[in-house]
Amino acid sequence: MNPYLVLFGLFLLTQKKSPAPGTPEGAPPAPADVEEPPNESLRPGRPGRHVPNQRLDKPITSPPNVNVPEGGLEVAPPPADGGAAQAAADRAAAAQQAARQAAQQAAAEANARAAQQQPPPGPAPVTSTVIPGCDPLAPRGPLQNAAKNMVEALAIRMADGTGRGAYRVEDMGIYKDFQRAARLNSDGYPGKNGTMKCLSGALSSINLQLPAGLPLYPWARGGSYDGVNAPRMADWDPSKVAAPARPAPARPVRVPPGTPAQAPAPGPQASYSPETGFTVPPYVPAASAAVTSPVLVAAQNMITRMIKRLNDGTGYGAYRKADMPIYKAFQGLAGLAVDGEPGKTTMDKLAVVLKPLFITIPPSIPIKPAGWFSKYAAKDPGWNATTPLDLGDIS
Repeated sequence: MNPYLVLFGLFLLTQKKSPAPGTPEGAPPAPADVEEPPNESLRPGRPGRHVPNQRLDKPITSPPNVNVPEGGLEVAPPPADGGAAQAAADRAAAAQQAARQAAQQAAAEANARAAQQQPPPGPAPVTSTVIPGCDPLAPRGPLQNAAKNMVEALAIRMADGTGRGAYRVEDMGIYKDFQRAARLNSDGYPGKNGTMKCLSGALSSINLQLPAGLPLYPWARGGSYDGVNAPRMADWDPSKVAAPARPAPARPVRVPPGTPAQAPAPGPQASYSPETGFTVPPYVPAASAAVTSPVLVAAQNMITRMIKRLNDGTGYGAYRKADMPIYKAFQGLAGLAVDGEPGKTTMDKLAVVLKPLFITIPPSIPIKPAGWFSKYAAKDPGWNATTPLDLGDIS
């Protein structure tokens, strides 16, 4: 046997191409002129890069300045799975990203559809402002204020000690103010089926009620002031009550002769001395005359005028410069400084004088602080107001 032939056969055996990575055992090798696709898991720059179809027996040329160890470069074999795990991980990450994007898009579309389908907001619910017994169109706030003023006037009249009851012809202006606020017939007569029914409902809306024991009258047209249809005329308007007839003079009584004369009732006795002349003891009025004492009359005039100013429809309050004569009259009789300015001292004294008559100053009349009239009254429109509506004085 020719030894050269044996060596040539061994050379051919050593040049047999190894199967490509991942190729099943027994499968035919890939053709030499077809380059296999690179493995993405072995990107350039990583150790152990695999170069497909590279013959290991051929010398590997290296770029300049690169030292190639003797025997050539060692090439690490690729992973046994051929990068399948990495590819699966990449596909899973891409699927998750696509799922997140799809969920975000679906949520945005759902919100857009909900906004289009949602009906426009309707008007805010309107709470009922109707007061029982009153006109439904009557403004609630002015009606409640007028009701408060009217019930205060009724309570003051009931407690003024005159025994004339709650209804007075002098207060018809207050009754008319309430009737106008309630959109009723403003005739000034507070009938129980109209004005007083509305007044009761308006007071209930602010947690108040009519005074206990207040009589209600129908005030029917053609009726009389008899205490049933309406108050007695003596209570409503004493000026229209005829003066009682003068009693006939008493006939003289014949006294039998010898009957001792009765001594007159003792009274204030005058005395005389050369130094002082005649001296008369002071007169002490009876208890029933206390209501008509000058200071009490002045106090009633002042508080009544303030209440009427509150209800004159101007909204300027209770204090007016035009009413200074009334303030001065009370101050002079009450022993105060007569300046016509109803400050805290004057109002405190007014409350003390009215207390025995069970009359209180309404809370709607504020007490002005000290110095208000000297510092701010000149610029206050209510204090300086002059209005055509004047309900008159009480004399």
